[in-house]
Amino acid sequence: MAFFKHKRTVSEASTEPVEVSEDADAAQPASDGSEGHTHHIVSTILWIILSFLGFLLFLSYRWAVLHFANLNMDEIIYSLSSPLEGTGAGLISDYILKCVVVSIIITVAEIFAGIFLRKKSWYKYITYGGIAVVSALTIFTVISFWKLVDFGNYIKNKNVETDFYEKNYIDPSNADITFPEKKRNLIFIYMESMEISFANHEDGGGSNEEYIPELVKLAQENEDFSGSSLKLDGGYSFPGTTWTMGGIVATTAGLPLDVDIDDNEMGNQTVFFPNLKTLGDILHEQGYTQVFECGSDATFGGRRLWFSNHGDYSILDYDEAKEEGLIPDDYDVYWGFEDAKLFEFAKKKITELAAKDEPFNYTMLTIDTHNPSGYTCEDCEDDFHNKYENVLHCSSKRVADFVAWVQQQDFYDNTTIVITGDHPSMVPSIKTYLDDDYIRRTYTCYINSAITPQSADATREFSTFDGFPTTLAALGADIKGNRLGLGTNLFSNTQTLTEKYGYEQEKEYLSQKSSYLADMETIDSDTQKLVAEYSDFTCSAKVQDDTHFNFEVPKLEKDSYLIKTIQVKVWYYDDGGYYDHEWFPGEENDDGSWTVPVHWVDCAGATEVNYQLIAETDKGWVNIGKQQVLTLVK
Repeated sequence: MAFFKHKRTVSEASTEPVEVSEDADAAQPASDGSEGHTHHIVSTILWIILSFLGFLLFLSYRWAVLHFANLNMDEIIYSLSSPLEGTGAGLISDYILKCVVVSIIITVAEIFAGIFLRKKSWYKYITYGGIAVVSALTIFTVISFWKLVDFGNYIKNKNVETDFYEKNYIDPSNADITFPEKKRNLIFIYMESMEISFANHEDGGGSNEEYIPELVKLAQENEDFSGSSLKLDGGYSFPGTTWTMGGIVATTAGLPLDVDIDDNEMGNQTVFFPNLKTLGDILHEQGYTQVFECGSDATFGGRRLWFSNHGDYSILDYDEAKEEGLIPDDYDVYWGFEDAKLFEFAKKKITELAAKDEPFNYTMLTIDTHNPSGYTCEDCEDDFHNKYENVLHCSSKRVADFVAWVQQQDFYDNTTIVITGDHPSMVPSIKTYLDDDYIRRTYTCYINSAITPQSADATREFSTFDGFPTTLAALGADIKGNRLGLGTNLFSNTQTLTEKYGYEQEKEYLSQKSSYLADMETIDSDTQKLVAEYSDFTCSAKVQDDTHFNFEVPKLEKDSYLIKTIQVKVWYYDDGGYYDHEWFPGEENDDGSWTVPVHWVDCAGATEVNYQLIAETDKGWVNIGKQQVLTLVK
């Protein structure tokens, strides 16, 4: 079929009209629009996926900014490597509602828009524009997050190896520590997010009003190492110590918590830094009965692991309080139970401990002042405009009332009280009334110490690391050289590392990479292998009566050369609901099996006991196999 009536030259085609056959359209390739339709589908799917991820990222960033001050990479990495178990339900639900749900709603709206507008000629501009907007939003969020956590400096510092630890770390395992014959009791109170900036300017704080008057008075009347000044003194929180578990490690081991997410995933650990000797380990060796109490699930952040592995603390937390019948099974306030109950339970437990012959260490962690705005209990007064300020005021009064109660007890004369903030507050609103150059420090107070500072008029520059040896010194322990970990005994005249290097220089060193620190904190591969190989291991028990029973442990075939000896930990509740526990050494038999005899243990009416096999390795004690329950014969 000819397309033109006759052949034309180029010049003719330029001047004469072209007459097109009626069949011309029919001769064009057929198109069903599938190419454009496919293009719309691809661009729509890309828009929806990028939009969900972009908005979730942006909303997560915005949520973090509104809920956490001083967010840093150390804390983020540690939190990501820790199990979520025990996280406050309110915090999780708030994040899900404000970030995940909103992102889903936006995504669903875009899906409906794609369904109803897909045939519009201008629909492609919506998808192109949407992709451009969410891409810009994502880039903005990444840049903002980068600046927020100072990610550039974090990467830079982690590529610089420091010898700060080799030069300054004093291994407590090799330290010469002497305790008095009559050992003092210890009550150690970690106050959530408590810092001296909540005091007014006149008292050394950063506020225009006095939010914590009772705590200010306690520090001024006792010891906070401010010397002759009435202005409060407190500990700097360096990198690796600015969240609860980091603060606990700092004050009990004299080290920052610097965890490699690949090498040390908290969710899979059964031991927590077995290479370290801590405050709890030292007091355990001295015969102290130790209890850790908190109003949340102690599993969160590794607290249960830390206190059970380092000092064999009994744990009284949210779950344990329900087990003991202290709170109903369906009780749920804030993160578990509030501070009003925390101190109520503490009074009961401390009274029981004081009635025994052994010295005790009762350590507790408050919760009401946790970010984002704290928990307002029925005792909180409405004295200030801001909710969190009222919570701070209430917490200050509650701790002071508890201290007053302790001071009225018969055991007080031989008891030292330590009060410290676990880390500076994460509540973002605090930045609104602090000067730009104000360096925030944790609240610090030692009450009824066995000793007084050698230089009574000197104001000390110190960090939370110094709490480790200082607490031991407050109990009357003599520490040769006055240093443990990275900490210094503040009652002595020995220079702290902060006084030696200065705040900024010490902070820089602690931000840098240290293989020496990593070796101390990380579980070695042999220990990890041992734990994994015996993860399902169980041992049998033979009961004679409720005070005599043996544990029979078959020969440990796998990597037995790593195991130096074994013990069995036994714990139970007596008929009064009181928790008790004992460790019993194993006896190796000729065939390589083990027998662990338990004789003359009065289980005080308990109908069953729990037990756990523990193996000693060169790196410390690790759990072998599962916890088991033994029913006693009555």
